[in-house]
Amino acid sequence: MELTIRKYDTGDIDDIAEMQKSMNEYHLQYDEEFYMASANASHEFPAYLRKKFEDKNFNLLIADIKGKAVGYVMGWLEERPPIYEKKKVAYLSNIFVKEEFRNSGAGKKLYEEMEKWYVSCKVDFIEIKADARNKETIEKFRKRGFEDLSITFYKKVNK
Repeated sequence: MELTIRKYDTGDIDDIAEMQKSMNEYHLQYDEEFYMASANASHEFPAYLRKKFEDKNFNLLIADIKGKAVGYVMGWLEERPPIYEKKKVAYLSNIFVKEEFRNSGAGKKLYEEMEKWYVSCKVDFIEIKADARNKETIEKFRKRGFEDLSITFYKKVNK
């Protein structure tokens, strides 16, 4: 099984959208309201990816086996407010590998390639959010050198 990591192209968008849907469905176990996809998600997310394709501060990498997308990682760069000495932050958003390819090293390689991009962009920090109830994911990121930084609170309103 030869795994390659490559930048996404517009031909990958439907596959990425399907994986994103699976990731949302997985997260419903933690909170149905917070992770519930919008009624238009199947159109909005692909449109978002098309729009981001030319954005130099956005990156989406594909784990590819024999021309088939089996996972992806998405991230972007931002500047913190000027009150901080260290300003350039990389945000790692979604990282997903299809179930039948988990524990194959695909997730690790996706992360490593994204981190190389961040380093080449000379970021000061990499930030990622994980659901506090997703212990497996939290442990994986701690093993990669991430430290606990903050707690995100949320409150349901407009029930």
